[in-house]
Amino acid sequence: MALTTNELFSRIKPSQIREFDELFRSVEGCIPMTIGEPDFDMPENVKRAAIKAIEDNASHYAHTSGEIGVRKAVSEFLKKQYDLHYDPETEIVMTVGATEGLFAAAFGLLNPGDQVIIPSPYFPLYSYAVELNRGECILVDTSDTGFLMTPELLHKTMAENKNVKALFLNYPSNPTGATYTKDELIALADAIKQYDIFVLSDEIYSEITYGEKHTSIATLLRDRTILFQGLRKLLR
Repeated sequence: MALTTNELFSRIKPSQIREFDELFRSVEGCIPMTIGEPDFDMPENVKRAAIKAIEDNASHYAHTSGEIGVRKAVSEFLKKQYDLHYDPETEIVMTVGATEGLFAAAFGLLNPGDQVIIPSPYFPLYSYAVELNRGECILVDTSDTGFLMTPELLHKTMAENKNVKALFLNYPSNPTGATYTKDELIALADAIKQYDIFVLSDEIYSEITYGEKHTSIATLLRDRTILFQGLRKLLR
């Protein structure tokens, strides 16, 4: 009998974003604007703190949910910036990047055949997380709604699909840059409340927002939202 791997991996294609980025980085003088990464380097105080941690031998196993000091800092940040109140002891988990968090959430939520709504265009990672956990992606074209999920689109999608378990949101969006106003989020949240679905909200670009202050949908749907954030976009 031949050795085999998970058959679902055959469905996962290489990231076109990475392919596109590598192509343009090979062009001399080209300024790449392909990867969702700010152009600043790691702040000096963060570098010094990392160096000191190594010198202090802070290299042993941490708590399963992450160092409590870091979780407390995350809790304080979310409260200050977005009026979100999360208990650092029981409601915040540190992962190796938001990618690990997204996959862990999908693994914890999805059973085979569960459907997940993904507004399109979208970051490829979301479909990978769903498909590798034997779920089904329901892609919703948002090209006629300013690249935003609207209550009308949600109602239509829910009517056409009977096994929806969750809705992926990403705003400000990668790749479109579209984001929601507070009023738009309130309307969408009111629509979501009519269904028994979770919200997987990737708000990692929340601090790279211009104009109206970012509002997290977790302030409107706290008990059914899993919020994803990441330090890479915040360290500026």
